[in-house]
Amino acid sequence: METRARISDKRWLSPPEAAEYLGIAVSTLYRWRTEGRIRFYQFGERVSRIKRDELDGLARPQPSEGTAALQEWQQQAETLFRELYEQYGVGDDSAEVIREAREQRSRQLGGR
Repeated sequence: METRARISDKRWLSPPEAAEYLGIAVSTLYRWRTEGRIRFYQFGERVSRIKRDELDGLARPQPSEGTAALQEWQQQAETLFRELYEQYGVGDDSAEVIREAREQRSRQLGGR
């Protein structure tokens, strides 16, 4: 706990410190970097750091069961699924749907 308090006072964190601060593995931190979710800043040739306040910005609340945001998302998903079923039919094989969509796209592009 003492280490965490020391880390929360720092503006720039090393990757291991940042991982500890977030309670995640260092490998997850590097994956997030590759995915573009976080930025590393270079200080010299071999020293990289992460801004602590940018790590704080990663946190966002997730809707809990029954919240308005979750209910809205579920409604949008149900509408989308209903539209897909109406267009392609419930029993259609997904490979057939993809093949049909590609053929339709090819016809729209003039047979290319």
